[in-house]
Amino acid sequence: MPFKKLKKGISKHQLLLFITVVVLTGGVLVGITVLLLQIYGNIPEDEPRSDPKLLYNASIYNNEKENGGVEGTIFIYSSFPLSSPKNISFHVSIDLSKHPDVSTMIDVTMMACFTDNLHSFEQNLEQGMDAYNSTNKICLENIDRKIYPFMLPSTFVPENYGAVSIIATNGISSLSLGNLIYAKQSQKSIYPNLTTELEQTTELYKISGSIEINGRVKRKSTGKIIDIPEITFHDIKMSPQPPNLFLYLTTRSAWMRFGENDIFIQMDTDESDPDFPQGSFSRTGTFTMDWPFEGSVNIIDFIDGYWYLWCETFTVTLAGGPITIVK
Repeated sequence: MPFKKLKKGISKHQLLLFITVVVLTGGVLVGITVLLLQIYGNIPEDEPRSDPKLLYNASIYNNEKENGGVEGTIFIYSSFPLSSPKNISFHVSIDLSKHPDVSTMIDVTMMACFTDNLHSFEQNLEQGMDAYNSTNKICLENIDRKIYPFMLPSTFVPENYGAVSIIATNGISSLSLGNLIYAKQSQKSIYPNLTTELEQTTELYKISGSIEINGRVKRKSTGKIIDIPEITFHDIKMSPQPPNLFLYLTTRSAWMRFGENDIFIQMDTDESDPDFPQGSFSRTGTFTMDWPFEGSVNIIDFIDGYWYLWCETFTVTLAGGPITIVK
């Protein structure tokens, strides 16, 4: 069980917390041994608490496989004093199955840092920048020596963070040994939320729907953490389907033929369908795709821009609209 005391013996004081309740029922003596939650870690011992409720658990991704790194699982629980159910506290258990022995290293500490943007946090570590300047992070020191579960500070709310970085630091330089994302929806991207309502330009082709952009902090198949825009096409309707329709992103407001400074968005199309050229805009409904220009085109440069659907056959824009920031 992850919700247990690790690598420590039980003291005489803790043994007192084993309460034997003797119940006499029908002449039968029944002994019930109860282990109070308070024996664990730094959880207060002044009053009984509820059973722990598991909120999140996630495996640690090892960043330093060749040099050791860390492996294990992190569990986040909630509990409350029985006398005050609304006074919820959060606890963490860090079960490390593999980690470096930092006790042999001078002034080196293992820490677990909860952060609301894992990509930015670890990128700052790699670049030697101060990752601790984040206004929304909490770090626990000496995680390899703590008794778990450990009660987190009263200001801690799991949904305010969403990710954890396991680092080794001597106070001057730091190295990420592993990380995990336990709540993707809680990670705050550096990219703003953007939306565009599509407006048709002709009654011959009825086109409606919206294009939304939201930043996502996530892990690629390679294990790398990225912060990248995700494009959502919401409730796209086209009647009839225009021929040779293509999607462009531009900073120009005029309805005109597109040039080399405009961005062509290549869509996923069915190559077996001869009616729709490769990369054309032919899909309806609601669907998503990752930003196809990671590292080369920054959507922030188009915050005041426009989306347009351009018909190559008729050399005209059939729908489009301005990009606006969602507050």
